[in-house]
Amino acid sequence: MGVTSSSSRCRWLLLVFSLPAKRASQRVEVWRRLQHYGTLPLRSSGHVLPNSAANQEKLEWLAETIRSYKGQASVVQVHSFDDLPDARLRQLFLEASSMVYDRLLRELKKLVRLPHSHRRSTATGFGSHGLARGSIAFLRRG
Repeated sequence: MGVTSSSSRCRWLLLVFSLPAKRASQRVEVWRRLQHYGTLPLRSSGHVLPNSAANQEKLEWLAETIRSYKGQASVVQVHSFDDLPDARLRQLFLEASSMVYDRLLRELKKLVRLPHSHRRSTATGFGSHGLARGSIAFLRRG
């Protein structure tokens, strides 16, 4: 894999990639992984994450996957973006994660309102996040 060490001076990881147009299912798979990793899409068609060993490994594996689909991909360590100050970038990450948690909270509140007999089947379907039962208890306390 391309990037092998993280530098404390580089705050961000940037994945830039392209896939052949005829690879629609693979585009969807890559998009889903980017969503799952919590990347922030940039207007310039790159996806950014804070620089950490775990994030670096995720993006490097995804870049390898993209290349196996006959696409092109690069993972780049970035110190800063000229049109996006660090404070604004951090704010965008917080806003994006807040939206995810708000959606999760709404779904859990719906789950709590279900009759007890329906919760088990719904919770296991929702439980792919591993949060349903613990979150229901948390919501009851809160």
